[in-house]
Amino acid sequence: MRFFVTGCAGFIASNLTDGLLALGHDVTGFDNLSTGRIEFLCEAKRNPRFRFVEGDLLDAVRIAPALAGSDFVFHLAANADVRFGVEHPTRDLHQNTIATMNVLEAMRETGVKRIAFASTGSVYGEAEIIPTPENHPFPVQTSLYAASKLAAEAFIEAYCEGFGMQGYIFRFVSILGERYTMGTWSISIGSCASTRNGWTCSATGSSVNRIYMCRTA
Repeated sequence: MRFFVTGCAGFIASNLTDGLLALGHDVTGFDNLSTGRIEFLCEAKRNPRFRFVEGDLLDAVRIAPALAGSDFVFHLAANADVRFGVEHPTRDLHQNTIATMNVLEAMRETGVKRIAFASTGSVYGEAEIIPTPENHPFPVQTSLYAASKLAAEAFIEAYCEGFGMQGYIFRFVSILGERYTMGTWSISIGSCASTRNGWTCSATGSSVNRIYMCRTA
């Protein structure tokens, strides 16, 4: 398959890119390198199945030419500095919501039908139930980051319904691992539970599936 990975030079997406290439897939990575690190792509760039496009998702005209011919989109690009949202109130809106809208429009233009989106367990706020089920009620949103991700989810749902796309929404909790760069290592279990294999995952819905996953081992 041919995958398009946004934010490919970031912590999670660079590991995903390496994994897809190891499975024999073709990958086009798209990143503006504002927070991503080009050295995270060293292994990928040695693989002839990898193509890197340096670009910004807010520059909408750049996306469709890079995306064309792909079978599946992994959209992981986002504002990586979530701690200071109130100091930059529009950053989450632009880098999370509007960027997602631009990806969806490029998909519609090029006929790409499937997208996996990195959302956040923060949309549940301080959830009363852990692990948190999908139908847990949303609180009043107090995080600009979470609000922007929830808005992006809504756009994905609307495009799936309106244009026959299929979406997979991953509400990640805190994740750590190789190439993690954001301060002190910590992990919050949130919307997933530990198992012997280190993973638990639930998926529901038809055109849009929400999946809760974290690494515990």
